[in-house]
Amino acid sequence: MIGRFRWRSLAWRALGITALVGLAPQLFVWISSVSDARVGQGMLRETEDAARRAAVLLHKGEGSPRALDDIARRGAVRLRVLDAEDRVTLDLDHERGASVLYLVGRFFFGTDGAPTLAEFDASLPPLPDRMEVAAARSFGQDGGCQSSPAGKLLVCHHAAVVDTPQGRQLVYAQESSRRAIRALYDVRYQLARLTLFCGALALVVGGWLAWRIVHPIETLRRQVQARTRPVVSTAPVMLNRNDEVGDLALAFNELLGALRDRNAAYEGFVEDLAHEIKNPVAAIRAAAESMEAAETVEPDRARRLARVLRRSSQRLDDVVTELLELTRAEAGLAEHSVARVDLGALTAGLIDAMAPPEGGPTVTLHRGNGPLEVDGAPSQLETALRNLLANALSFARSAVEVRASRRDDAVFIEVTDDGPGIEPEALARVFERFFTTRKREGGTGLGLAMTRAVVEAHGGVVDAHSTPGEGARFTVRLPAASVSHTG
Repeated sequence: MIGRFRWRSLAWRALGITALVGLAPQLFVWISSVSDARVGQGMLRETEDAARRAAVLLHKGEGSPRALDDIARRGAVRLRVLDAEDRVTLDLDHERGASVLYLVGRFFFGTDGAPTLAEFDASLPPLPDRMEVAAARSFGQDGGCQSSPAGKLLVCHHAAVVDTPQGRQLVYAQESSRRAIRALYDVRYQLARLTLFCGALALVVGGWLAWRIVHPIETLRRQVQARTRPVVSTAPVMLNRNDEVGDLALAFNELLGALRDRNAAYEGFVEDLAHEIKNPVAAIRAAAESMEAAETVEPDRARRLARVLRRSSQRLDDVVTELLELTRAEAGLAEHSVARVDLGALTAGLIDAMAPPEGGPTVTLHRGNGPLEVDGAPSQLETALRNLLANALSFARSAVEVRASRRDDAVFIEVTDDGPGIEPEALARVFERFFTTRKREGGTGLGLAMTRAVVEAHGGVVDAHSTPGEGARFTVRLPAASVSHTG
C-alpha cells in the first residue's frame, strides 16, 4: 500500500514510542551506571585538587581557616587538617547535596537507606589509622574511592602531606555520591530479561494500536483517492466509526457534499450560459441564411437583417463582457489594487452620469453626515453601484431615491424605486446568475449577481426588499474604513 511502510508513517511512530517506553527502565539503569563511573572519576579529581590547593596555602603559611573554608566550599568537599601529632586541627564540611540522578531514582524507587558521608566516615577507623593516610605519610599523597557495604554510597578521598611553618601536616579531602538505583544495577541482568519481555509485549500492543489508528485512515485515503480516478465522484465515503477518524470521514463527506452542490450550481450556470448564447447565435444564423438564400435583398429587408445582426452581436458582447466581470468579482480582490473610496462621492458621480433624459424618473440623493469611506477596489465598487442604479431606473415609474449613510462601523447605500415591485418567488432569485424578468428588453440577468459578488468580496452584504406594487429597495452594507489616510 502507498505510504504504509514509510518511516514517517504514524504506524512506525506509534511502534517507536511504545518500544522506547518499554525499554526506558533498562535505559535509565544503563545511563545511571555510566553516570556513576564518571561521577567517581570526577570526585577523584575534585578531592585531589582541593587537597593540593589547601597544601599550597599551608606550605606558604597562608592556610587560614577562612582561606581553607573557601577551598572546601568551592570544591564542595569535606576538608580536614591533621597536625604532626595526628590531631584534627580543622574540619570543614561543604559536601554537596544529592545529585539530580539520585533524586530521580529516589522518586521512582523510594528511599534507599544509604548512609550520609558523616555516618559512613564514623564507621571507618580513626583518620590517623586509615590506609590512605599511612600511604600519604610514606609517599607524600594517596587517593581513591570506596563504597558503603550496600554499595549505595560512593566516597572518594585524597590525602596529601605538606611541610608548613608549624611543622609537617596532612590535608584530607573527602567527597561522596549517593547511588539511588545501585540495587537495580546489581540485578541488571534480571531486569534486562524482564525488559525484553515487556518490550515484546509493548511491540505487540503498539502494533495493534498502530493498526487501529492507521488502518481506518488508510481505508479513508483509498476511498477518497478512488473518487478522483478515472473521473471525480462526490459519492460519500463509507466509514462507520464513533471516534476521531469517524469525525474525519464525516468532514470529508461534508466537503464532498459542498463540492456536489457547487458542481450542480456550475451545471446550472453552464446550461443558462448556453441558453443565453444560443438565442443570439440562432438569430445571427437565421439572418445570415436569409441573406444567403436571396439573390437580391431589398433595402428595407437588409436594414432589418442588419438590426438583427447588430442586436444579437451586441447581446453576445454584453453577456461575455458581464460574465467576465462577474468571474473577476467572484475571484475576490487579489487581482485588484485596494484604495480608500468615498462611497458618497462615488454615488453622486454615478447619479450625475446616469441621469435619465427629461421626462424620465428623477433620482434624489440623501447623504448622511460623517465620512462614507471604505477600503476596496474602486472600479469594482463603481460597477456594483452602477448596476443597482441601472436596475432601479429600468423599473421606476417616476422616482428613485438613494440614501448614503454610516451607522456604527458600516456604510450603507440604499436604492429605492417606485416601480411595480418584485414578486416573492422572484425576490428569492433576484441575485442569481442569468435571472431576469426583462429578457425582451435585453437584460442579461448578470448585473445584480455581479453586485452581490463585489459586495461580498469586500466583506459586505446586499439584500432586497419588496412589496408587489410598491417598488423595491436594495441595501448594500460595507465595512467602513477605520483609519483615514494621513499621507
